[in-house]
Amino acid sequence: MFEIGTGVASLVGVVVPDLAEVADKRIRDISIPAECVVAAVVRGKQFVVPRGDTVIQTGDHVVFVGPTGAVKKAHDTFLQPRRGE
Repeated sequence: MFEIGTGVASLVGVVVPDLAEVADKRIRDISIPAECVVAAVVRGKQFVVPRGDTVIQTGDHVVFVGPTGAVKKAHDTFLQPRRGE
């Protein structure tokens, strides 16, 4: 986790694991805190500008920015396995 300013915001990344609940979903369809944004998606060697229509894939490195608590919730959401897996 990287703190911005005096800890007012944090920057954190996560690699989307196999069988993640968020895999194959558009960013706009994933429940992340409103105070947090997806700042970047790195897919292999490609930088993907995140938009609402961007589909998250297994193995994507997703970077969030926002207040620490909101970033932690988003991080945890992206690590959750699909239900029934």
